[in-house]
Amino acid sequence: MPDSADGSPAQDTSPHNLAVTSVAPGFVVTERQATQPSDPEGERLWAESPFGTIGLPDEIAAALHFLASPAAARPSGTVVDLNGERDGKP
Repeated sequence: MPDSADGSPAQDTSPHNLAVTSVAPGFVVTERQATQPSDPEGERLWAESPFGTIGLPDEIAAALHFLASPAAARPSGTVVDLNGERDGKP
């Protein structure tokens, strides 16, 4: 089932061959955050990730590059979740 934020625009634009997909990147390391991983907040963020990592800008850019390409004609009306399974914790 489409996410409510994306489903309606996707239905509205599909007759024009336009896909509507959102990206939920979660926490992404930037230059500012890269210098703070040892503070308590940074340690908590790393500990919450089942992969033991935090997203990198290049990882998000790769997903966006794919979604902007002709190869991404099918994913429409959905959210691409790139948060490293942080919300999937028990």
